Amino acid sequence: MGGHDSVNLAAWKYRNIFKSNEGPIERVSEAQIKLPDGSDGFQVMAYLRPELQTYKVEKLVYGDCDGTGTDKYRHVALHKAISEALERWAFYENMNNDRAQSSAYGFDKDPTTNGMSAFPGFGKGTARESSRLEAIERWSLLKWWDQGLPVREVAGIMESKAFRILSPWDNVSVVLVYRKCQGFATYGFAAAKTVSAAIWRAEVERARNESVMSDYLSQKGNLSTSGALGSEKRLLRFAQEEHFQFFLEHMRMTCSQESGLSLPKTLIDCELPGAWSKYATVWRVMFDLPTEHYLESDDFFFF
Repeated sequence: MGGHDSVNLAAWKYRNIFKSNEGPIERVSEAQIKLPDGSDGFQVMAYLRPELQTYKVEKLVYGDCDGTGTDKYRHVALHKAISEALERWAFYENMNNDRAQSSAYGFDKDPTTNGMSAFPGFGKGTARESSRLEAIERWSLLKWWDQGLPVREVAGIMESKAFRILSPWDNVSVVLVYRKCQGFATYGFAAAKTVSAAIWRAEVERARNESVMSDYLSQKGNLSTSGALGSEKRLLRFAQEEHFQFFLEHMRMTCSQESGLSLPKTLIDCELPGAWSKYATVWRVMFDLPTEHYLESDDFFFF
């Protein structure tokens, strides 16, 4: 998307977003983080007001923030964190709506934030395109793990390994990166218009996972999955050696396969309107899912 649609108005639209101005954001916190190229960056965590956290699930690894943003510049990281928190606000509220309204946005089939995005722009095109890229990433990851969508190794950043998942979309690159450090494995995924952009985004996610996993390990003394649910439980399991080897075997098997899939059916491609629309457009794109096993299996590589 180009033109006015892609202009980021966060500095204007988020100016009164904090609780002190009757906005939805309770507070933010920040920390420094190393970016994939070794430079220093910022990681900002945004927290919604408690009364808006109506569907929130307690997290052991990621803590209780509603949105996280990472960037070289603090204000950009802040705006990313706020945008993700607004996306979560829309998710929480829709998960608490009646079944008919929930199904209108696909939450009856995929009760997660997969394929959701928020963007404070002039129009809705950037939010829609970001949602589409995430939906492509999530669909491709599901298809790769469940049905062997092929992968090809590409050059990673620093010590990380990187693989492109050969999805059926033209002009979109889906990338998976992984690295083993401090005795455990971490992963990251992203979709972008170019391979290099996808690798960067995936590596930022992987670095964030490494950071929170390191904190969790230092607090708990091990990577026990006791008390963990859903994607966090899978994240912890695949960080451990047994499941890391399981992952590597699947990677090796799919490196030799050929591609040739057709595009899946688009089930959802629309805005989620609500009180958050005052600040940003929240959009969701969802494709016909190749499997729903990730909702039940702790051994499914998806988080």
